Amino acid sequence: MKHLITTLFIFTLLTITQQAHAIPPAPVLATGQTLCYDATGAAIACADSGQDGESQAGLPWPTPRFVDNGDQTQTDKLTGLVWSKNANP
Repeated sequence: MKHLITTLFIFTLLTITQQAHAIPPAPVLATGQTLCYDATGAAIACADSGQDGESQAGLPWPTPRFVDNGDQTQTDKLTGLVWSKNANP
């Protein structure tokens, strides 16, 4: 019984600690879709379609997307990735 109580206490403590340090979900970026289409690919009115062109939900893409860091690297502000401008450093 003592081991069960100890185990439950540790489990509860770990669960509380994990919840306190949980990483929030990443924000969803907008798709940029402004039109809506039917199953054959023909453009349709977006009203009540439930498609991205109707809701246009999400965060806007960064402008400009790519930034020259001035140190021979470039940053993609959408993904946060940084890479060398020299393909053969």
